[in-house]
Amino acid sequence: MPNIIRLLPELNPEEILFLTPLVEDMTDSQAKLFAEAYRIRRKDNVWLFLILSFIGIGGAHRFVLGQVGMGLIYLFTYNLCLIGFLIDIINQNSLVGKYNQTQAINTARVIKASIDD
Repeated sequence: MPNIIRLLPELNPEEILFLTPLVEDMTDSQAKLFAEAYRIRRKDNVWLFLILSFIGIGGAHRFVLGQVGMGLIYLFTYNLCLIGFLIDIINQNSLVGKYNQTQAINTARVIKASIDD
């Protein structure tokens, strides 16, 4: 069983708890490939906070998180009259967490399906 903490030491405790069951049935080589792919795809809370702080008025953070519909709504309504901006500042951990979980699940599926050891 691969050790997710050794492969991805930068993770927070919530991510470790979520990722451990995803990689426990992977071989070591699959887990290493998963860690490399997930590291590229995952977003960091600090990164999202910087986008929110500097470009948040246009809803760019929603586009980056793959939420194109919400990004367009934020863009054309001035972040829902800045209320959406304030809500996203408060809920940034949740937004990033959901995005990272989706990326982890998709990455694990691809790794398990395409690489057989």
